[in-house]
Amino acid sequence: MNGVWNNHRRGVITKAAAAKRHGGAAGKDRYVATMNLALLFSTLAAVATAVGHSWLGETKILRPLYAERSDDGVLKPIATRRVLRAVFHMPSMMWASTGILTFGFVWHGTTPPVWFVIYGAAVYGISAVGNFWGLRRPHIGNILLTVAAATLVIGSL
Repeated sequence: MNGVWNNHRRGVITKAAAAKRHGGAAGKDRYVATMNLALLFSTLAAVATAVGHSWLGETKILRPLYAERSDDGVLKPIATRRVLRAVFHMPSMMWASTGILTFGFVWHGTTPPVWFVIYGAAVYGISAVGNFWGLRRPHIGNILLTVAAATLVIGSL
């Protein structure tokens, strides 16, 4: 055994179980390829959303906001600006780290455990709903996060 396909952890599909479930070795290979492709789409959607959110948010929102501040406003203290910047980038860090961890499962040839799928789908789903609610319309951010959540769930089946 090469350490990639093991059955001692819950949520990990063994070679034999995948072959039995999907019609022999060829069926197992198709199943694993489809699962990996879905997980890769989830990773790509999550990381793309994170990079876009951080880069566009920094250049189009935060920098102009800080440049237009008045000296007696709420953004005068440097600590306030640092906290605002950190809070603004936290969702991006969460999306990117979840996407990178998803890629790790693909890299090692295992399916994500159930707790990770629930966590990832909740992170992406709640973010997508919050984005849609805030903008009151479809937006590339909530579309990509919905894709990330759906493909994470599909890839883990």
